[in-house]
Amino acid sequence: MAKRTRKATSAPTTQPTKQPTALERVDAEIADARARAKALEADEKDAAHRLDDRRWRAAKAAGERAWARLDALEVKRAAIMAGEMPGEEPAGGGLTKRELALAEVVMELLLRTEVFPLEDRVKALESRPALEDHGVWTEGKVYRPGNAVSHGGSLWLAQCETSARPDTKDSGFRLAVKKGRDGKDGR
Repeated sequence: MAKRTRKATSAPTTQPTKQPTALERVDAEIADARARAKALEADEKDAAHRLDDRRWRAAKAAGERAWARLDALEVKRAAIMAGEMPGEEPAGGGLTKRELALAEVVMELLLRTEVFPLEDRVKALESRPALEDHGVWTEGKVYRPGNAVSHGGSLWLAQCETSARPDTKDSGFRLAVKKGRDGKDGR
């Protein structure tokens, strides 16, 4: 008779779950904060587009808090990264590697919170059409957005590139100042 052997079964082994490191936790928080800040920024733009002043102010304030939270998390991340750097010996200029890493983060935050928004604002302002007086409307001349012309005693502003007469339908001009009535003596 053949001998039966019992196959040994091992108990299921459970692998210990790896706990996320402090850096991984901060990176996850940064990703969440960045997504929230961008969503609030989109809400702020939507409120501005819809001319909902109360909602715009609330979204703007919440967005500023979200960006500040993101900045704080990135400083925390830099501190963690600097703490993982070996040694505290001066890296150059008498600063330790940790001090240099923190200085880089502070510079990046200053650029992002102060310089980049100003650059964006300058670009937005420069892209706006400027009011420019072009005197009396001339047939055949092309006018660009922001050009102001007088025609028939009224002042007209070009809304798009156009050469049409201002007082016609779909001319591309908007009436800015309507002609007034003549005075008593006809002047």
